[in-house]
Amino acid sequence: MRSHIQGDLSVGQFANKLLQIGDGKVPEDPSTGLIIMPCGQIVNSPDELLSKVYPNIQQNFKDQDWLSHRAILASRNDVVEKLKVTIQKHLPGQEYAYKSIDRLHP
Repeated sequence: MRSHIQGDLSVGQFANKLLQIGDGKVPEDPSTGLIIMPCGQIVNSPDELLSKVYPNIQQNFKDQDWLSHRAILASRNDVVEKLKVTIQKHLPGQEYAYKSIDRLHP
């Protein structure tokens, strides 16, 4: 709706493409789970994708402004999870796992 109000047709087309992705109507590569769209750059692997979207992530991952200008869209949560794990492997420091607590017992 906002894209129509602003009069920018390309924004509206991009928004429609995002809706198609969310509805599962855009085919994906079965080996990688990635969707190839005509905009942006085409990559051949998740690692190449990360190096294009997050260059020098080891130095920049604490910079909120730098991070806020980057995004990867994925069609399904399992693809997001795989990309998240790949990104985390590139970050410096020790990995920690925290367990959640639903309630406390006295």
